[in-house]
Amino acid sequence: MQAFLAVDEQIARNVIARDIQIDAMHDELHSALVTAARTAPEQLDIVIDLIDTSNVLERAADRAGNIAERVLYLIGS
Repeated sequence: MQAFLAVDEQIARNVIARDIQIDAMHDELHSALVTAARTAPEQLDIVIDLIDTSNVLERAADRAGNIAERVLYLIGS
């Protein structure tokens, strides 16, 4: 939102870069949690909650990235 309100190209580019990093972390965490579910099925409830939380956070980062892309579009970068 700061990039949008300030129409700041650098902030927008930083948000997009962080979204890419968060996507990679999400994928890594998801793989680790699937492995945990297989090796410790008694912890499945916790693993499912963690996967859900990770999905929500990753989606929030995606939305921030989308806003940042629109900022870049608006300023013509």
